[in-house]
Amino acid sequence: MRSQHVISDEEAQQVGDFINSISATPQPSIMGSRPPATAPVQKGRRRNVIPPDFQPWRSQRLQNQGNGARKHVISKAQRVTMKKMGVTEEEDQIDDDSIKRYLGLFDHPLSPQHVEALAELLDVDIAQNNGSTDVLALGSPLSSQMAIASPA
Repeated sequence: MRSQHVISDEEAQQVGDFINSISATPQPSIMGSRPPATAPVQKGRRRNVIPPDFQPWRSQRLQNQGNGARKHVISKAQRVTMKKMGVTEEEDQIDDDSIKRYLGLFDHPLSPQHVEALAELLDVDIAQNNGSTDVLALGSPLSSQMAIASPA
């Protein structure tokens, strides 16, 4: 066990005088006071910035399809059908009146022209059955017994 030495007030005074004699206060910096400490800034990964007016190059076919946003498949099929059946001139120029005329086509039996347009669109052959009904016979061997009938 170590013995602890207790110093007297006189010895403490001598130690204090010695420390003051060997130490000095530094002169103020010529650059001024030191700025406050801050946390180091983490540099993130550099990312490419795309300008807001940037337009990627697109082929003419893709430009004709619109702004590049995907369109609902059923809506696209309805627009193509409306164009093939003569309800509209262009797929992208469909208004409420065109939709009403398109839906009105199916309120009664289709005309032979509309049946032919649908047959061409669906790539099926039209076969005459008894002269009173147009029958669209599907061309695959598995569906030779299946037929789509539309009264004319």
